[in-house]
Amino acid sequence: AKRAQSTALLERATELIRSLEREAAETSDGKSAAMREELQVLQLQIESIRDENLQLQAELARVQSERDEAIETRDDMLSTMDQQPAGAADARGQARAEQPDC
Repeated sequence: AKRAQSTALLERATELIRSLEREAAETSDGKSAAMREELQVLQLQIESIRDENLQLQAELARVQSERDEAIETRDDMLSTMDQQPAGAADARGQARAEQPDC
C-alpha cells in the first residue's frame, strides 16, 4: 500500500514538475516574443534616426556650400571695389561694414 502511495506521489510530483517546466517555457517564449517585438521597434527607430541624420548632413552640406559661394561673391565684389577710384572708398567701407564674415 505504501509503495502504491509512493508511486502515486512520485507520479503527481513528476506531473507538477512537467507542468511547471511547460509554464516556464511558455512564459519564457512569451517574454522572448515581446523582447523580439521591442527589438524590431527599436531597430526601426534606429533606421529612422539614421535616415534623418543623412538628410541633415545633406542639408548642412548644401547650406555650407551656399555660404561659401556667398563669401566668394562678397570677396569678389570687395576686390572689384578696391580697384575702383578713390571716390568709391566710402561705398567700399560701407559694404565691408554690412558684410560680416561667417
